[in-house]
Amino acid sequence: MAIRNTSYSYGWIARFFHWVSFFWISALIIVGFCMERLPKAERGDIYNMHKLAGIALLCFISLRLLWTLTSKKPTLPDGTFAITRKLAGFSHFCLYLLIFMMPISGWIMATASGKFPHLNGISIPMPYVPASKACAAVAHFLHTEGIWLLLSFLALHILAALKHRVFNRDRVYQRMMTGDTNVPYW
Repeated sequence: MAIRNTSYSYGWIARFFHWVSFFWISALIIVGFCMERLPKAERGDIYNMHKLAGIALLCFISLRLLWTLTSKKPTLPDGTFAITRKLAGFSHFCLYLLIFMMPISGWIMATASGKFPHLNGISIPMPYVPASKACAAVAHFLHTEGIWLLLSFLALHILAALKHRVFNRDRVYQRMMTGDTNVPYW
């Protein structure tokens, strides 16, 4: 099992970043939807945990992006249409943009509204964000409406992976699942 990516496959570090991100983001989305339904008296700790997990995710995906930008990217199969390549690149760009936007907008919203995340009694406001109802409202809009865009792009990403597995039967799906490094058959 290769540590780094090759022309044909993702290495275990890229796959680690991918799958940890997937489960972490999924958990934050589930908690985000469920915490609104809790009685107000029970929301405080859950909200704070959600904020802290979002900030930690921001750090993690920053490392992931750094790894992605400095690693070889496996090529798509020969014969992949140019438009398909461009759409795949665009959708990956949008996924990264939205994955960064969600914790940043959440942190700005919390800071601008004076409801800082805190850890062991230490507040963690976002630097350079003033207390501002207008700023909090814009960040709230981006956070609560942006989730629908993120969910749409996640669904598109999953459907594209399944298309490669079920219809194309190429190794695009396998290389993120298993790190299959066999010589490609396309």
